[in-house]
Amino acid sequence: MENSFNQEKNDSSIEEAIIKTVAFFDMFDYPLTSWEIWKFLFDENGSGERTEVDKIIETLESTEMKRLLQQKESFYFLAGRDELISIRKARYNFADKKLNRAVFISKIFRFIPWIKFIGVVNSYGSQNLKEEGDIDLFIITAKHRIWLVRFFCVLVTKFLGLRPKSNDKKNKICLSFYMSEEKMDLSNLVLPASETKIDRVFINWLCGLNPIYDPYDTYDRFNQANEWRKKYLPNWQPILSFTKKTAATGKLYYKVVDFCLGWLESGCKNLQHSLMAKELKEKMNLDTRVVINDQLLKLHSNDKRQEYNDRYKAIFHNALNNTNGKI
Repeated sequence: MENSFNQEKNDSSIEEAIIKTVAFFDMFDYPLTSWEIWKFLFDENGSGERTEVDKIIETLESTEMKRLLQQKESFYFLAGRDELISIRKARYNFADKKLNRAVFISKIFRFIPWIKFIGVVNSYGSQNLKEEGDIDLFIITAKHRIWLVRFFCVLVTKFLGLRPKSNDKKNKICLSFYMSEEKMDLSNLVLPASETKIDRVFINWLCGLNPIYDPYDTYDRFNQANEWRKKYLPNWQPILSFTKKTAATGKLYYKVVDFCLGWLESGCKNLQHSLMAKELKEKMNLDTRVVINDQLLKLHSNDKRQEYNDRYKAIFHNALNNTNGKI
């Protein structure tokens, strides 16, 4: 009798986790396949306990789940949201163009020798990038060279006319996240538990990182440093780069450039501090929205994590209300 009760309780928690996962991606207009539901199944308790794919498929076929979710063309979505399928298909084309531009800029950035890794972020779901949006890059730098990297990245994109503006962001390059390879654990950026049960948005954001330049296998070290994510997304696996590996410029080039320009790190820091936007200065290091130091530059003045965390919960509860609040 007790085993039966525990099984029912376990089934109910899996059903709730599935609905919450679909609701989360609904916020980004992204329907999921059964495999993607399994991959992004979120454990709010942080137990790190994996769920078998077969269990997810079995649960999706249950009568209870069919009241809450609809299926079409192998995609699952909240009832009445079948338009998401055409949106997802259209975004594949947009994403290809944006990723190709990101790869193009990474091939230029590789001549900035202190760059160890470049990835594309803000993609909640595979290649889920909006046509009108910019391209957010995530850059990992060599030790003690984060300010030099930012200086030259901004310089290059400005010269190429690829810096986003308030009225012109489409396919522009957004450079708002840099971190040094000396400190790659980002668990301290998770929103405090007092504000939200767990920062689902940030964890999914990190797991959506798409590598496009990784000549030093930095992505593997980054994932090891952020193994804590697996407590919440136990079924998730790192994304493999969709591009051929771009080679670095070589040790001799690195040594020559670093010898000639490395001493400018401190000057670049002072210069960028003086030129930094007023909004960033006002929010600097007050919380995890804007973090500025010699190991991390997180310049998200319009950080919407709390808003998104609250919105997905509202979507979830609305879905339950449409079925009398029962799973």
